[in-house]
Amino acid sequence: MPLTTSPDPWPLPELQRARRAIVVVDVVESVRLMQEDESGFIDRWRRFVNQVRTEVLPAHGGRMVKSLGDGMLLEFASVPPAVAAALAIQARSSAAAAPQGGAAALPVRVGIHIDDVTIDALDIYGQGVNLAARLATLAQPGEIVASAEARDGMTLGVDAQIDDLGDCHVKHVAKPIRAYRIGAPAQPLSICGPHDGLGTAWLPALAVVPFRNYMQVGDTDVIGDVLADEVIAGLSRAPHLHVISRLSTRAFKGRDCSAVEIGAHLGAVYVLSGSHSAEGDNLILRAELADARDARVLWADTLRGSIKDLFAGASPMVQQLTVETARAVVCEEVSRAGRRAMPSQESYTLLMAAVHLMHRNSRVDFEQGRAMLDHLIDRNPNEPLPRAWMGKWYGIRAAQGWTTNPLDDARQALGHVQRALASDPSNSLAWTIKGLIHSYISKDMDSARHAYESALAANPNESLAWLYSAMLSAWQDEGGEAVAAARAAQRLSPLDPLKYYYDSLSATAFLVAGEQATAIDLARQSLRLNRSHASTHRTLTIALELAGRHAEAQTACGELLHLDPGFTVGAFAQRYPGRDADHAASFCRALAAAGVPE
Repeated sequence: MPLTTSPDPWPLPELQRARRAIVVVDVVESVRLMQEDESGFIDRWRRFVNQVRTEVLPAHGGRMVKSLGDGMLLEFASVPPAVAAALAIQARSSAAAAPQGGAAALPVRVGIHIDDVTIDALDIYGQGVNLAARLATLAQPGEIVASAEARDGMTLGVDAQIDDLGDCHVKHVAKPIRAYRIGAPAQPLSICGPHDGLGTAWLPALAVVPFRNYMQVGDTDVIGDVLADEVIAGLSRAPHLHVISRLSTRAFKGRDCSAVEIGAHLGAVYVLSGSHSAEGDNLILRAELADARDARVLWADTLRGSIKDLFAGASPMVQQLTVETARAVVCEEVSRAGRRAMPSQESYTLLMAAVHLMHRNSRVDFEQGRAMLDHLIDRNPNEPLPRAWMGKWYGIRAAQGWTTNPLDDARQALGHVQRALASDPSNSLAWTIKGLIHSYISKDMDSARHAYESALAANPNESLAWLYSAMLSAWQDEGGEAVAAARAAQRLSPLDPLKYYYDSLSATAFLVAGEQATAIDLARQSLRLNRSHASTHRTLTIALELAGRHAEAQTACGELLHLDPGFTVGAFAQRYPGRDADHAASFCRALAAAGVPE
């Protein structure tokens, strides 16, 4: 008689694979706390867990996977709500004081990571969970530590304040991992005054947020990014508008933020947003322009077009949207004055991923970004945009000190830039990178100035052109011009992923202008985001010494030499692009006085 098997009376929960933000909460020294007051600790922990379960998680869309006697494992769909929940958890833990006015009874530490994990109804599995737990061990009581992958999902000043902890070693992980300390969001230091003398302060600032996928079906999210990029490119040519850079406005992709909130973070007066849906080649766009000061909708319409036309760069719908937006802003500005007294989808996906990876601190990710750009260039050899970004890739590598052959890098970068300009003589990014190569590597300042002027003539809103123009002016002892250009660059890219780089170069501009206090603040703000940028340590050392803060300058010098043990005053004098300027000698004396070897 054949054997028969009956159904499993206890079937295992169904598994699914998904990308999740993982949060691990751990009580520090829980054994000691339990020994000192077992019943009191248990009561406070149970109340704390209940607060997280009933108040924090519902507010941020999270799930409590499990709660142990001294820890919790939580999951979220993305990084921003995970960070918001972690900050709320730490706020509640600091308020959970022991009875009779004792000290904080629940000193918790938190680790955050995002990864592809395996999930069922009872638990969550995978290496990402283990890494989140290891990150928690790097945190002090009351702190939150996140991975580089989690940091990439945050926006400085919107989601959190971020401190780079550098490469950290954790138990049972062979290679060091990049870790970041996360705090409550705070607005970074701003150097943008009411007007610069550059004209941009007199123009209304406009932010174009990537358009949402209205139907949420299919792989069409990239359409919203492409729409925003095309509209920004069109509006940037309008002489009466100051358009926020695409890398800054992308920080608000998929976020449920009002026009007032977006305007506050970006310094924008107007916000263009909306949603799109697609069926076949037909594209429907619902767009609205709002005043970021009071959330009034100034213009709204439903536009129809073709996906094929959009990706071909010849969309009548985009042209109509650009014209209507510019017209609405002009009408509103004229009205305000009257009311007041006198006074191919795949290619775009690869390009966006490459740009994202280029701006990480990881050398591995940086090289992967180049591989993607190489693929795009092979696929579209006459397309100027990938070649312009490749030129910038070489510029970033030189700025990071990751090149062993600057002259060969200059040759490679110029080759890409010249090909980009041959395809599109008005490509502002390509002109900007050409100027960077001439100034930083070739030391040809006249050619660099011509390149930057060409870039800004093609696009007055090219933030990198303003930033590198600031450096060119600084190297030629033009401190006032350097500061003005740095302010323009910062205004155009307030949330750029390369914010540390903007702050670092801006610090040099203020240093040459004799404003050491601002230079010090900017350099320190830059180092909070990237501790491994040696040139920022150099700027900070010089600024502190020139400000008469010798002891602090010696400390900064020690950190500089730790990163670059072979750095000398002579080497700096030889390769500094402004070596013939009047300030160069004072910089060399400051470095020597702080402790840099001659």
